[in-house]
Amino acid sequence: MQPKLYPKNQNIPFLQRVIAHNYENDSFDVQKKKLKEQIIRSGDTTFGTVEKKINILNNLSKFPLGRYLICHRALNNYWLDTLVHYPNQIYEGSTNDSSMESYALIEYFVQSWPYMLAKREQLLYISHKLQQHIADDVSLCIMPCTHIRDFFNLNFSGLKNFSITGIDVDESAIDFSYQLSSFYHLDRYCDFYLESVWPTKYPHTMDIIYAHDLIFKAED
Repeated sequence: MQPKLYPKNQNIPFLQRVIAHNYENDSFDVQKKKLKEQIIRSGDTTFGTVEKKINILNNLSKFPLGRYLICHRALNNYWLDTLVHYPNQIYEGSTNDSSMESYALIEYFVQSWPYMLAKREQLLYISHKLQQHIADDVSLCIMPCTHIRDFFNLNFSGLKNFSITGIDVDESAIDFSYQLSSFYHLDRYCDFYLESVWPTKYPHTMDIIYAHDLIFKAED
């Protein structure tokens, strides 16, 4: 039995108001040029000189994660999952350059970035709390699907029935969640909704709603 993939919500302009996704149509080179111009305009700051910041920008452009950040200014489900669950999820984004600066940036993101270290500790705590509520007939809901692997890593052994509902406006997040549900052999327990959570009607009530990283930018 395959997960239910509900029809795509056509209200795509909503995506423009989701902070975690930057749907610019510009190419990587154009995005990099914009950032470089912004760095030059801002001048030297307490965060570093213009020269230092441009050097960081150039080194970011040499590996996949850095290029994604330059284009989107945020992490999508794939990159968050890879970084949060490193080293269990192997970072495959090798650099195209042998410079120590590029390798140092990769090392920083996967092992030393304070945001990611705090995120790992936070998710461990949340997973421990979630596990205490896992029982027969429990209905779990995650919105958005950013950390759905943490749902799939819970211990469902011995349970006869439960459900996992994933909701996200990002089609790539739904696709990634679908792939993970199959990998963990939990696909027959899953439903996925490609739509906004503001507001949405669902066919049944939820026992647990997990809304970690749910970020919304109000209209002006």
